[in-house]
Amino acid sequence: YSMLEAIHSTGMSWVFAIPLAAVIVRCGIVLPFISIPARKVQQRFVLITPVVAGWKAAVRRHVWGTNTDLTPPVMQQIIEGHDKNTKHLLYMRWKCQWWRRAMPFLSVPFFLTLAETIRRMVGSRPGLLGMLAGDADGQTMKSTVGTAVSKVSSGELDTYLDPSLTTEGALWFTDLTAADPTLILPFIVSGITFAHIAYGSRLPSGVKISAASGFLRRGLLVLSLSLWALIMNVPSGILLYWASSTAAAFANALFLDWRLPLGKMIAPAK
Repeated sequence: YSMLEAIHSTGMSWVFAIPLAAVIVRCGIVLPFISIPARKVQQRFVLITPVVAGWKAAVRRHVWGTNTDLTPPVMQQIIEGHDKNTKHLLYMRWKCQWWRRAMPFLSVPFFLTLAETIRRMVGSRPGLLGMLAGDADGQTMKSTVGTAVSKVSSGELDTYLDPSLTTEGALWFTDLTAADPTLILPFIVSGITFAHIAYGSRLPSGVKISAASGFLRRGLLVLSLSLWALIMNVPSGILLYWASSTAAAFANALFLDWRLPLGKMIAPAK
């Protein structure tokens, strides 16, 4: 909230201050402290993956060659045990454990925190379902001024509420506290989200994924295409932030592929 107010206090309208805040968070905090370290972990993981696969093949040959008296299920258990220990040691040595590979998820709290701040500023309903419901009943900040004034004396007024958001929009969405009646902003958010997911989930040529991973990828793409229908009642200020943040994340992904490419997948050792 303080960052948004500081940007707005320079005389910048909210229609520019909100996207700028999203870019600052994505490029000034998430990129250097989360995205770049996470990409370096991914690079090490790609390099070590063929070694892990080759080691598993070597262990399989060794177990099958030296334990001919054991049943196949028992030998398979021995192989899986060796494989698990080998992965643990290699991933720990190369610093690419599962929790390091999950670093990109650390950016989610930053996105949600700023989204929640903007939600309170535009006077939207609390919670995710509240934001999705948005102004479906036609209620905007302009229609809640009377309620807000009645709460001043009791101290219940949310100090985050900012009436200037009703007039500092632009183009067709001049009121950032109301939903976009043209549905252009929801379609923009849906399109950018689809492009980001499609780009981020692409695979190198020749690489196959499991059926579950393929199903998840297709599901996310379908969900992103239909996202506009779920967010059509969300206030324009939140959608403006959502579009700006997702576009900045997409730009960060392009930058990482340029400066820190993952490289081609190497065939496992035989």
